[in-house]
Amino acid sequence: MKLPSAKREQTFGFAKTDNTNSLEVTQRWGNIVMNDLETIPLGLLIFGAGIIAGADPDVHYRAMITFTVARCLFTYAYANAIQPVRTLCHGVGVMATLVGLGNALSAIL
Repeated sequence: MKLPSAKREQTFGFAKTDNTNSLEVTQRWGNIVMNDLETIPLGLLIFGAGIIAGADPDVHYRAMITFTVARCLFTYAYANAIQPVRTLCHGVGVMATLVGLGNALSAIL
């Protein structure tokens, strides 16, 4: 039994392309991933420290939910090039992280 051959050559993502739209989308998602790698671990560290320190659970819960929703909306806005929403979501995420940090510090001190 003979298997059908592929209709196009497999390049495993290493093929050079002249399609600027494809290159722009690839670059945009690379930027999204790098931004997530910069922001999310810090947020996890701050919120985890607040939980361990015994911070006010209501404030901490709301800050964590706000941070998570803001990051999801930021990713959506960045992927779809919705600029004002992207900036606002980033700011809300940073503010939620700062609220979590303040809440954690108030529990420690």
